[in-house]
Amino acid sequence: MELTVATWCWLLIPMPLLIVLSVITYFTEKRSG
Repeated sequence: MELTVATWCWLLIPMPLLIVLSVITYFTEKRSG
């Protein structure tokens, strides 16, 4: 089973996005709180 480009995009793109979103949410909550 060979990983296609679409599969790599689905695997590699959401993870950094989730990390960035969690960091942004953390700092905004910390700043408002």
